[in-house]
Amino acid sequence: MTQINFLTIPSDKIFEKQVRDMSQANLLCLKYKPLATNIARIFFQIEVTRNAMPSPNSLKIEHIPTFIDFEASSLDLLSSYPIEVGICLPTGDTRSWLIQPHVLWKDWSEKAARIHGISKATLQEEGQEISEVIKELNSIISGTVYCDAWAFDSFWMHRLFKAGKCKPSFELDSITSILDSEQIDQWQDIRASIIDESKLVRHRAANDALILHKTWKKIGATI
Repeated sequence: MTQINFLTIPSDKIFEKQVRDMSQANLLCLKYKPLATNIARIFFQIEVTRNAMPSPNSLKIEHIPTFIDFEASSLDLLSSYPIEVGICLPTGDTRSWLIQPHVLWKDWSEKAARIHGISKATLQEEGQEISEVIKELNSIISGTVYCDAWAFDSFWMHRLFKAGKCKPSFELDSITSILDSEQIDQWQDIRASIIDESKLVRHRAANDALILHKTWKKIGATI
């Protein structure tokens, strides 16, 4: 038989107060239930949205663009010409070509040469004919490819294809055209961290294109 401890039974006044407090608590629950439901719904939607966003490592190939970069004889937008072109495909694979200068291309900057580390002798010895570079570029890439210095890269690409008397099988656009304002603000900082982490040698075309690819993936952008 269960023993009852009469010391634990509340007095009438205490009991009435507990009933009153419980009633008020229930009223508060009823009053704020819609608010709590809405808050829970908001957090659920945030979680669904977050899970739906592609992580840098889960981006599908079709959501990653091809990137291109040029190294040039100088930064003169009247007389400079491309000396190296590099691409990074959506898979992360890279290709690059040293370009043997056209006979009419005379511009040269020693300051620029100290930055990219490519000499005129190297171009003559290891550079490929312009027609060969163009043929391989057109066979590998199509659609739209992206760069981070459109004013310069578009000029050098134009000079390359004009010298080869051929049209590109692809279009060149600035990477800013496929970034939102927040991603544009973040781009330089994330790019700097990629360079620091990867230890890639900058100012070589394939490496610079790969840096664009890695930055794109880390920033979580899609096309």
